[in-house]
Amino acid sequence: MPTFLQQARYCDPQDPKNGILQFASGTDREAFEQWHLSPDIMNNFNTFMTGVRGSRPSWVHWWPVESRILQGATEDEESVLLVDVAGGLGHDAREFKAKYPHSKGKIVLQDLPAVIGNIKRFNGDIELMEYNFFTPQPIKGKERTESQWKKLLSMAGLHVNSFLVPKNNTEGIIEAELA
Repeated sequence: MPTFLQQARYCDPQDPKNGILQFASGTDREAFEQWHLSPDIMNNFNTFMTGVRGSRPSWVHWWPVESRILQGATEDEESVLLVDVAGGLGHDAREFKAKYPHSKGKIVLQDLPAVIGNIKRFNGDIELMEYNFFTPQPIKGKERTESQWKKLLSMAGLHVNSFLVPKNNTEGIIEAELA
């Protein structure tokens, strides 16, 4: 590790294909690409993620799903209601569907092809989609607009002063203060 850190000038890696895992393994694959080459490692990872979740209540039981997702949602069965990005084996998507079985719209579970290919039990009410979150999101129109952010933050007692978006338009900052 010291050699890698010295070569990286003690900076955080910015490239998912050029970090400590790649240095130690002699590969240029992203972590999940590398792990999928070893079923034992991937099985251990999935077991760990399931165990981490096991002791916690699902977000669908404590987060305000009705007001943040369901209210005002399109009643169209073909519209996308929820996208679970990097959703693994679908724990969150399944919990959502179990708690809100009559919700309208598609629930989409996205993850890497190797993960989606390993999902054995789905009854078809959750759409499976191969997707790498290091690439552009294929489902469009689900990002919040400035007016939606203003409304949401207003409900939390905040006033939006400005939206700061860099030239590459990846992530931005919403400057807000108590209203």
